[in-house]
Amino acid sequence: MGRLPGSWDPPAWSGPWKGLLLAASVLSSCLQPVPAQTPTPTPVTITPASPALGGNVSLAPQNVAQNFTSCNWHRSTTNDETSRILTYFPPPNPVQHNGPAHTGRETAGPGCALHIAGLTLSDTGNYTLPGDRVLAELRHHNGPASVRIDPPGPITLTLGSPLTLTCVADSVPVPSYCWGLNGTDTNQTGSSLTFNPMTLDHQGTYECWAHNPITNRTVLVSVTARFVGWELAPHASWKQCQVSQGTIPAQAGTQHPKPPQSYPSPQGEPGAESGAQGACGGWMDREVGG
Repeated sequence: MGRLPGSWDPPAWSGPWKGLLLAASVLSSCLQPVPAQTPTPTPVTITPASPALGGNVSLAPQNVAQNFTSCNWHRSTTNDETSRILTYFPPPNPVQHNGPAHTGRETAGPGCALHIAGLTLSDTGNYTLPGDRVLAELRHHNGPASVRIDPPGPITLTLGSPLTLTCVADSVPVPSYCWGLNGTDTNQTGSSLTFNPMTLDHQGTYECWAHNPITNRTVLVSVTARFVGWELAPHASWKQCQVSQGTIPAQAGTQHPKPPQSYPSPQGEPGAESGAQGACGGWMDREVGG
């Protein structure tokens, strides 16, 4: 047999980069005992499956021919000499010749496995056995980090004015989002939440959860929203009061100027339009905030 010329990133929650996760794929075939033989797809075994920043990893092509004479590992998708990490000659007299891309942390072993110690972000990239078109890609997956909600709080808003909150996170890959209000799930997903607050039920603390499905990390951020204006609220004693030119007696509700609009009474009861005389209905305009 002639000379045979010629990766991996995961959850680490401490530190600024949060972790590495390896995504390895074989693009074509593996080592071939006979050049004319039809290529057979060969997987690459990553050990450990989720190597961490600062840890070690082994990248081993499977089903390697027992009689191969040498192999070259490159940190690239090509076989340029400048990207060569090492050339490995197997037993009985194993020898490793380091190339220009060797960092002092790479070694080779049986089966042409590549071992990398003390993983850093500089190890990100493609690893190939070019002659056999075996490719593994090393990517860093991190986050979510620097999570925030725009606009920042505290937020003061007039009732009836639409508001859009946007959750922003530094994350690879893009995280999934969900929203809560005062600790209760709103069943809303996506990076943005838009609503039109009509009552004080929309007031409080809005929470955004950003989740990275690869690192399995979730970060919670929140913002407070306070509303001012008028709300439609149940009347304290709707059978016992009367409206007099837009003013509600103190025992039935807070006295306020004529509200901006009138609301019908529930269940068909005769209601009082704002600023008109008549029987007091079951609902009233109430000023909030201020």
